[in-house]
Amino acid sequence: MIDLATDFDSTAVAFLALTLAVIAEARFPFRAPNRLTKRWLHNGALALLSYSFSYFCVTALALWGLVALERAGIPPEWHGLIETSPFGIQLFWTFLGIEFCRYGVHWLSHKIPLFWRFHCIHHADPEVDVTTAFRNHPFEACIGAIPMTLFVFVLGAPATVLLIYRAFDLSVTIFSHTNIRLPEKLEHLLSNWIVTPKFHRTHHFSCRTFTDSNYGAISPWFDYLFRTFQRTSTTQDADAELGLGWRDHESGSLLQVLLAPFKTDLPK
Repeated sequence: MIDLATDFDSTAVAFLALTLAVIAEARFPFRAPNRLTKRWLHNGALALLSYSFSYFCVTALALWGLVALERAGIPPEWHGLIETSPFGIQLFWTFLGIEFCRYGVHWLSHKIPLFWRFHCIHHADPEVDVTTAFRNHPFEACIGAIPMTLFVFVLGAPATVLLIYRAFDLSVTIFSHTNIRLPEKLEHLLSNWIVTPKFHRTHHFSCRTFTDSNYGAISPWFDYLFRTFQRTSTTQDADAELGLGWRDHESGSLLQVLLAPFKTDLPK
């Protein structure tokens, strides 16, 4: 039996990753070092809110469901495709399946106007650093909650596997938003397997051609497969404008940021 409290482990891993990322940015910033401004405070508050929503709407909901099925004594083969598979197989298909699901939800968040209203809060950030990693509108977690939870049920992965995925996902999300540049050889090697800062920074370019690309969360594989990958040069990576040119929220309150998706004059 897995207890929901064990999700503390994934949170601890993410906190360690965040600490290392902050140190790396301070020592080896790729772009101009970011200053402690209202932007950081807004991003931090949004991080706490979106994490809470994400936990209760996605992780906790899925875990509660898995635990309920276990307590009810329902045979694994009745509710899961991989429940009786070896642990390594469960881990592989969980990672691959959830990544595909998240890639699809992310793609739809750029294509469906209603979804974009909430997702653009993430893209509105005029800079990209570790604070951008969880700069999401709390309601955005709800968009992916239903498909993600249904997928977890159909897959039937043990809660332990789900928590391992969560810890790795949080760590890579922090890493991919870090304001650093990796050595070229290391960048090339890692970009075949995980989303790197250069790969994801392209997704935050102001030019919509680049914004609508590089959707991967942990792995870039589905971007390569479905040809949504955009390659950029080192010069582009260093000089391209980031964000959506929407800076009014920087001088406003956190409440204004939270209410922004309900306005009609959002950036396209």
